[in-house]
Amino acid sequence: MSPDPSSPILRGLDPRGVATLTFNRPEVNNAYDGERIVDHLLQNAPEANRQTKAAAFEFAWGKMSEETFANLVAQHSARRQSGEAAEGLASFAEKRAARWYS
Repeated sequence: MSPDPSSPILRGLDPRGVATLTFNRPEVNNAYDGERIVDHLLQNAPEANRQTKAAAFEFAWGKMSEETFANLVAQHSARRQSGEAAEGLASFAEKRAARWYS
């Protein structure tokens, strides 16, 4: 079976049986096109994104203490009661894009 050149992900198998996946295909407008990634990121809740990224970078290579985990749970709970969360829920219920920026 030959690869579909219009697919957002190209799949290949070499004679040894080694599979390859090619994701960065802006010519077919896949989700890995830099402009589209930025556009999608800007549609997300900015403060929630900031906190998520900070936690991911801080704990990506190590183990998290129970105290740190409890702090993250508390932060998450506070974010879910914020104006940002209210806008996210309202936009979902009203089937519209969220208005993160005025």
